[in-house]
Parts: sequence; structure tokens; C-alpha cells
Amino acid sequence: MFGVQPCRTAAAYQSNPLVKQKRGPSLNKTEQRAFDYLRTLYSESTLRPHGKTYMLANGVRYTPDITGYTGGKETCWEVKGGRRVEDDASVKVKMAPSQWPEVTWWLMWEENGEWRFQKLLC
Repeated sequence: MFGVQPCRTAAAYQSNPLVKQKRGPSLNKTEQRAFDYLRTLYSESTLRPHGKTYMLANGVRYTPDITGYTGGKETCWEVKGGRRVEDDASVKVKMAPSQWPEVTWWLMWEENGEWRFQKLLC
């Protein structure tokens, strides 16, 4: 009546979404363990997995694994499964502190069941 079209079902919209959205867990198992560990250390802070993307030189984007505010200062952690950092990640991890010096940057990895940290300098 009056040219009104019937409502489409949700299934009809799923086949061709206008906005792409991530599905599934946003952290891998190592990152999730690190996130849980940091939440115990900083229980008063708000931590977010992949919560913020930083623009680096020449339009390069870098999204640290965990971001938050600790002691009133913005802090980012990059979690690695071992002591080796891949080339692309290495460049971004080295570049981010120099371009965002107001942020505290940490690299963290698990070694013999304990978390190790390295503060990234500007």
C-alpha cells in the first residue's frame, strides 16, 4: 500500500554488507595471555586490544596489540611469541616511538613461562 516495500530479512543484508566488520577474536592466544597478564598488573586502567591505529611516515599505519592509559599516560604494548621480530613489525616498532614520543611503548614476550618487557626508546 502507498508504494511501501516490505522489510528485508537480516539474511538478505548479510550477503552484501555495506560496512565490513571484523568477526572472531581480535587477539591470538599469546596476545590474549599478555592482555590477561596486563589486566592483573593494571587493574585500575582501561586496556583495549588493537584499540588504536597510529599513522607513521608516508601513510604507514601501525596498530599495537594492546593500548591503554597507565599512570595517566598513554601506553602501548606489542606482544611477540618469541624474541624474534619480523621485518615489517620491526620497522613499525622502531618508528612509532620516534613519531609518537608522548606515548610509552613496550615490547613484551613470554620466555620460560614469564613475561619479559623491553621499553622502546624514541
